[in-house]
Amino acid sequence: MFKKVILAILVCNVLACSDKSDQKTQTQSKNAVAQTQTAPPPKIAPKPQPNYRVEHQNGHVGLLNQQGEVVIPFEYNRLELSNDEKTLLAMKKDSALYGFIDISGKEIVPFKYKKAAEFSEGLAAVSEDGKKMGFIDLTGKWVIPAQYDWQGLTPYQFTDGAVVVYQDAPQEIKNPLNGETATLNIPQAAVINAKNEIIVPFGQYAGMDGFKEGLARVEIKAKSDGTMDNGKMDLGRRFGFINTKGELVIPTIYHDAAVFREGLANVAIKDKYGFIDQQGNTVIPFEYDNHLHSYFHNGFATMVKRRNGSIICASGVIDVNNRVIVPFEYDKIQYTEDGFSAIGCDNDKKTLFNREGKRM
Repeated sequence: MFKKVILAILVCNVLACSDKSDQKTQTQSKNAVAQTQTAPPPKIAPKPQPNYRVEHQNGHVGLLNQQGEVVIPFEYNRLELSNDEKTLLAMKKDSALYGFIDISGKEIVPFKYKKAAEFSEGLAAVSEDGKKMGFIDLTGKWVIPAQYDWQGLTPYQFTDGAVVVYQDAPQEIKNPLNGETATLNIPQAAVINAKNEIIVPFGQYAGMDGFKEGLARVEIKAKSDGTMDNGKMDLGRRFGFINTKGELVIPTIYHDAAVFREGLANVAIKDKYGFIDQQGNTVIPFEYDNHLHSYFHNGFATMVKRRNGSIICASGVIDVNNRVIVPFEYDKIQYTEDGFSAIGCDNDKKTLFNREGKRM
């Protein structure tokens, strides 16, 4: 029954949009493919060294400073440092409840929440029952009541006064194969501000992620293009990005998309992947065959490019200038302190490359 319901959801989604909307999307997609490298890659600013770091010891976590001195002893099951390094989300030993402490280890908000996220812009998402969530301030006072539904993978971090929240909405799904119906609670996303005012209403988009680098990935439904060149089925999903004002700044024309990191997002037109910048300009052309999302990390990204029609042992590394650092002939690639460790398909032997692409 569950598989039937899921199938029904997919079929309904595929048929959801009109031909007019589909023609517009296809036209936009063709324009995106035709783009050349219209923008230089963003400059990767060196990351500032944090003043503190969370470390594990004997199954528990504590906080150390830059000199390696223990600031908060290893007395917690979990510690998450806020971006401003002023507060920590914490869970004590032998406890399943969250609270908040400051850098000295002093409790600032009691340990009474079943779910919680770190403070951002003076507010933290919390849930006392593990289901409904809202936002508290540094005194533990509710600023936004617990009226939204907690979604597990959402960061709930305020960005320029905006945050993505969710509410479950009952939706009746009909299986077109046998006519059976089922009612499911489908999470719908909205964007609110710190005053709990709606910026983007619930249900405007079929899907939405939390803000990353000032932009949130959004999803709409479109007519399926059927089976693509790589054999994958187009499920009728198109992605774009909104800013914290709720404005659609990158159109929903991409068949797949990851969130932004280091100023770039891995996106796809049909089955070909490249990278765009925060203005929607193509920086890395659509010439790759990723089967998973990729992200830039310190100016490098692991990508896949077919060899002899196959994506097996076709992983490599590029930099922000689309220069090949590790050739596309490896099964697994890992980042190392000085470069990359690549493992082929024939054996477990590692080949080391430095950041300039030279074998070590």
